[in-house]
Amino acid sequence: TYTDLRLEIQKELEDFEIFGKKIFNVYLNETEPPEGSNAWDQCLDKVKECDFFIALVNGNSGWNGNTKGIG
Repeated sequence: TYTDLRLEIQKELEDFEIFGKKIFNVYLNETEPPEGSNAWDQCLDKVKECDFFIALVNGNSGWNGNTKGIG
């Protein structure tokens, strides 16, 4: 699933080291509990906190509250 792919990419990036130091902290909305009912604002807050942003989007938008991933 798309969630599995993003989890794999997350692990690879977070395990990557330069000069023995891990440099990436990857945020995935699938792995975070919802904070309130507005997922859009929650994601935008995370974007504002980051130094570098990459979005992997499958073309389907939305949030279903399912903590097991939506594919």
